[in-house]
Amino acid sequence: MNKVSLMLERVRISRVFDFPGVIEAVSEFSADLEENDRANEEKLDENEHKRTRSIADSEDEAMEDLSAEPEPKATTEDNPNTPKKPSASMLVIDNIANVLGSTMTKSQVQGHALLANFMRSLHHLSKRRHICTLLINAAVGLRSQNTQYHRRPEDQVSVFASTVGKPGLGKHFSYLVDTSIFLSTLPRSKDDADVAYGDARESRKYEEVGVIEVLKDRYGSREGRWSAFVMEAGLELRGVRL
Repeated sequence: MNKVSLMLERVRISRVFDFPGVIEAVSEFSADLEENDRANEEKLDENEHKRTRSIADSEDEAMEDLSAEPEPKATTEDNPNTPKKPSASMLVIDNIANVLGSTMTKSQVQGHALLANFMRSLHHLSKRRHICTLLINAAVGLRSQNTQYHRRPEDQVSVFASTVGKPGLGKHFSYLVDTSIFLSTLPRSKDDADVAYGDARESRKYEEVGVIEVLKDRYGSREGRWSAFVMEAGLELRGVRL
């Protein structure tokens, strides 16, 4: 079995179409972890019971054990019957803006309230289970080809003036996560930028690179940092210098 198949066996996908579906899927995910914990505890109890029954019950055997060299204590790695910890280490929700859009359309106040409650529960689950949770948001606003495009200063979230996009769900969303990361693309070189933004608007192709920026960092000092990258073979990210 190849590596891709092995990786896919470790992935569980839940398809949902609205925000209540997301809440239900996360609840099922949490319940599965709880069930794994109970199964692990039962297995540990069973192994402990088997170990206890194997202890010698005669006085001679007990004395013989005392005079013998102590055997090394078995560890969980030595015992193949010892249950493993749940392998779940990452939760990805892609994307939160699509499923929350209808709720926000009806009432933004109610939508933000539901989102805040959900995020508190998700934060608690991630911390308690030591899970890396990626909550993907949509970006609104496209990079303008018009250099005379005017926008409000508060709409500029990127350190690059030519990037006019911003995260969806408003500013409120960025305060509900630990780290807010923004992905965009930029021309790779000055010549590429001349083609992309030049007045002549040449039709020839130009090279772009991906840019990752830290917009918010609740527990660190990475806010405002950025890095450029390219994707190779559709899988590998490689950093580049601009």
